[in-house]
Amino acid sequence: MSGDGPGPSTPNVPPGLNLDTRVIEECSALVQQFRDRKFDKTIAVARIMGAIPTAFVEGGPGQQAARSYIGMLDQIEKELVAAASRGNRGGHHSRSPSPDGGGGRRSRSRSPSPNGRGDRRARSPDRGRRPGIRERSRSVSPADESGSKRQRVNDSLLPWVIEGFIIEPTLSPELAKTRRMLLEFAKDPKYVLGTIRNSTNHVAFPDSEWLAIIKGDAVDLNKVITNQFSVSHERHRTEAIGDGVQILFGSSTPTKTVSTHADWLTAWSKAADATTFVFPHRRLELEAYRRYITDLFVSSAEHVHERVILLDRKLCNEVAGRRDLLLSDCGQFSHWERSFLNDNGAAYLESKPKTKEVSKGVSAGSSGEKKKSEPCRRFNDERCPSNKSTCRFAHICSRCRRNHPVSKCDRPSAVSDTFGAA
Repeated sequence: MSGDGPGPSTPNVPPGLNLDTRVIEECSALVQQFRDRKFDKTIAVARIMGAIPTAFVEGGPGQQAARSYIGMLDQIEKELVAAASRGNRGGHHSRSPSPDGGGGRRSRSRSPSPNGRGDRRARSPDRGRRPGIRERSRSVSPADESGSKRQRVNDSLLPWVIEGFIIEPTLSPELAKTRRMLLEFAKDPKYVLGTIRNSTNHVAFPDSEWLAIIKGDAVDLNKVITNQFSVSHERHRTEAIGDGVQILFGSSTPTKTVSTHADWLTAWSKAADATTFVFPHRRLELEAYRRYITDLFVSSAEHVHERVILLDRKLCNEVAGRRDLLLSDCGQFSHWERSFLNDNGAAYLESKPKTKEVSKGVSAGSSGEKKKSEPCRRFNDERCPSNKSTCRFAHICSRCRRNHPVSKCDRPSAVSDTFGAA
């Protein structure tokens, strides 16, 4: 490294780290070389520490960056060890001859017997394994059946992964812990769901929303409150019809929606209990958010409560879509408050045209009914091209309002004969 000092901060580096672009490139190259097994971990750590000018400054940004890169080395080391372990187990039965020369005899002793028994028990993939651990991790979905043939993605070439390692030390402990748990859950979400459902103290909650929590998505409170009062069982089944294409059977839309403050409290309490069951460290965060939304309900007129519910849905989706924001960071929600709660807010105004369209539809219907009750002038002149069912006006006499033209009416003429619809 040159002694010119660190250059300007790059977009991929959080404020305060001030790493030169060349430093990032050099450290990323060292991580890749370690993954390619060009040198061992000790040399990789030494070179990374040497590449970062302030790596040995206690508590400094350079030390944080070095810790992040060393964490990447630790993760790669675990992956390499796990891959080697899987390779040893997979090649156990096709091992080359042993030093004692018994390799050939061992291979013959493990060949299938004439009656097809004995050796199959020795080769059973379930023998000596804990059920539901590694097997499930290799068969998450039909689309992953060929996963063992795919090459592993090189994480060190993904800018957001490197940025995540660098930024993680700057996150709050709650955010960092949630992120680590979500990364672990992502390995096999269905297995995690199975452990929750078979636990002894979990709360009653829809499977679809358990999965939403496990994947870090926002919970649908409409489904929660529907499940709260439902007496039917949730039954979902998926069928694969092609590469990565699945059809979900048994899924239904919520029959009840959150429309009042009381509805929201009921659904949110259930959702918060389920979330803290999976993430116990988020209890204070969820309680702070509950107080925040409750204050909005209390301080708003009842006709605004629908907007508060929409705001809650937006905020939950916003936080779920990020990994650097907590629901308790209420100070960062002020622009969404203005958008949904103010009469001139963009989100509120966007919802108004739908109401206007409905009103126009009602007015048009009323006008149509009024026109249909008016006598048709052309019918009374016996020249209407439309029949009774298609004409916009009534085929009735303009004088007595019976089912005949005015020319056939026996009632005396009146001034009203001159009025009628065209």
